[in-house]
Amino acid sequence: MTNHQTCIKERTVKLICEVFPHDPDNVFWSINGEKIENSKSEVKYSEVTVKDPSLTIFNVNKHAAGSYQVTASNAEGSTQSDVIVLDKPQIILKRRQKSDGRQVFKALIDSIPSAYLAQWKVKGKDDETYTPVKGSTEEYKGTSNSLPHPVLVIKQRELLEKNCFLIEVDNFVGKSVKEILCNDNSNKSYRTKGKESTEWEKKDGSRVVSNDSELSSDSNTDDEESYWKKEDGERKKLAKKKQKAKDMTFLRPTTGHLFSKGIQNQKDVLPSIVRAEVSKSVGLIHIDGNAMGTGFRVGENYIVTCAHVINDAITAMPHFIDSERTSIEFGRTLYNKKEDPHQIFRIIDIKYLDREYDFAVLELDAHDTGVSFPPALTCFGKVCCSHVYLVGHPNCRQMMEDNVVPYWLPKHNEIILPDIKKLGDWSKGFFPYRKDYYVELSYPPRKIMFHTTFNQGSSGSPGVVIKDEKPCVVLMVRGGVPSCIYDGTCPTYGPMMKDDMKVEYGYAMEDIYEKMRNSSLEKDRNIASEIFKTWKC
Repeated sequence: MTNHQTCIKERTVKLICEVFPHDPDNVFWSINGEKIENSKSEVKYSEVTVKDPSLTIFNVNKHAAGSYQVTASNAEGSTQSDVIVLDKPQIILKRRQKSDGRQVFKALIDSIPSAYLAQWKVKGKDDETYTPVKGSTEEYKGTSNSLPHPVLVIKQRELLEKNCFLIEVDNFVGKSVKEILCNDNSNKSYRTKGKESTEWEKKDGSRVVSNDSELSSDSNTDDEESYWKKEDGERKKLAKKKQKAKDMTFLRPTTGHLFSKGIQNQKDVLPSIVRAEVSKSVGLIHIDGNAMGTGFRVGENYIVTCAHVINDAITAMPHFIDSERTSIEFGRTLYNKKEDPHQIFRIIDIKYLDREYDFAVLELDAHDTGVSFPPALTCFGKVCCSHVYLVGHPNCRQMMEDNVVPYWLPKHNEIILPDIKKLGDWSKGFFPYRKDYYVELSYPPRKIMFHTTFNQGSSGSPGVVIKDEKPCVVLMVRGGVPSCIYDGTCPTYGPMMKDDMKVEYGYAMEDIYEKMRNSSLEKDRNIASEIFKTWKC
């Protein structure tokens, strides 16, 4: 179930569900893992039946925020839909510098429920209060607050240096604000001869700049609107074709016998025990109180994660971190669970950082109350099994798990290379600027590829196998391709992509260990010896 409808006038959201191909015996919805019961809820929901499994949420407000999922069951078993999240709007800014020097910012808004109000605002660098930007004035001519894609047009770059800008976006759950900081040196003019620049601001605040000779030299607002209309038209056209498949929840076929065994669902309990053990060592990394990614315990007082997860807190390269801003929270097993101060530890230092493998070893501060560190994962090994279990925090929310089948080069050349070529050709015809987002999978360092439901926020998650009835870490999740989908630079294209066109990957702990062990620095070798205590091939 991925479809939804927002009625602004009635202040309702309808989560649309179709069960296919067979009618279920029972259907119910849950929020944050708990079954919805109208009698116990602050929010009013519609009654759900097997004939009409869609859920309507009335008078939507902040109390309706959360992760919604439908469960359908029949005599053969049960299945669950994808999760759909109701939350404040998510805002990503795309910046285009026009050939005449105008700065154009477009707000891409991801919002369930749909946003109903957007407003660009401005203030001088010495002022206290923001005021609405007036699109009728010459310096901001072409500015629009119209949804779904508000546009800010700034005639002269000097206005960016003298002022601060922001956009406010409201939905029924709440208000989100995205700032364009004044005197931000990173907002410099990105231009090359004969080219126009496009700059994306990611969700984590970092920026990506693209210079491409195929970018048009638009010089007026009409062309700008045509550019966005064409992009949105293609998105809607492809999304419509895939709508039917997306809105279905599948059940196993029913039989005429109530107690028919059908497909056997028995599983060994050992993997569940091992994953539960791993979960004690996995935490959610925060910067300035915002969840950024996953990390896990190693060594005496360390955690490891992807280096890009902590980028915003690195004050000087490569080994200084702002310890007042960074922490890791363990035991986050429910989305709406109240933070437990005894499970939160400050990150005080970077002990090792490697950009090639996007790998960081971070030191934890002892807890003020004397609480012990969570247990460390101490066993590591090679990727040699047909299944790897992932434990992490996708969407930077509660802890989740998934199991994946790993592939890597050169062992699986015959399987992987043809697919990389095929996907690369598709990428050049689908994404702007004819870019092949998949070719990086064949570049060093070696990438362990797989398909997973894990997404943003899962970077730094451990991938484990079972050795001698114990967890053995074999990889760490890095991200996925197309990278523009995972880093948020092309959010409008994500819904149009089939899942099998997204490829996630991680780095092998074996490769990371070899690099640390062979380092010319003794301190790196000592840290490797402390972290990678036990190896099982």
